[in-house]
Amino acid sequence: MKNFVLLITAITFLTSQQLDAAAKPREHSAKRQPLTFGNVTSFFQDALRRAPLKVYKRCSIFSEGEWTNANWYNHSVIVVEKADEDVEVTFIMTGDEGMNWVNEFLDSPFFQRSETESLFQLLNNGHGTRRAKVGRFAVELSRWQPRHHEIVVLSLTPRKR
Repeated sequence: MKNFVLLITAITFLTSQQLDAAAKPREHSAKRQPLTFGNVTSFFQDALRRAPLKVYKRCSIFSEGEWTNANWYNHSVIVVEKADEDVEVTFIMTGDEGMNWVNEFLDSPFFQRSETESLFQLLNNGHGTRRAKVGRFAVELSRWQPRHHEIVVLSLTPRKR
């Protein structure tokens, strides 16, 4: 009986630890990564667990999707582009899974916590195009919702100090 009580206590303790960990917001990574075309491409390659569909000198394209029923195919396309000074990430999606990739990117080690919070505020500020200075970046965020898709474009340019 004593062993049974110890087992129940241990299970209760471990379960409460897991619930506490799940309830806590994910700790923002202390190890920053520079926001570069190569790093962002590697980030999505690791997150999606697959190689990009296409890789060009200044552009990587990722795609994933699945049939939800006989008539509807949910898909996401992520395009990472390197312009002269900026990195542009375009998300084209038809389901909620695509928005998860937007959230993962904004919560990535490329951004400080305050930058992440500001980027989420910009994202959740409705549709259209907005420009802002967010921490170390000049940001242009565009968000549209044509008929069956949602499109989010983030253009991030390092600010000169």
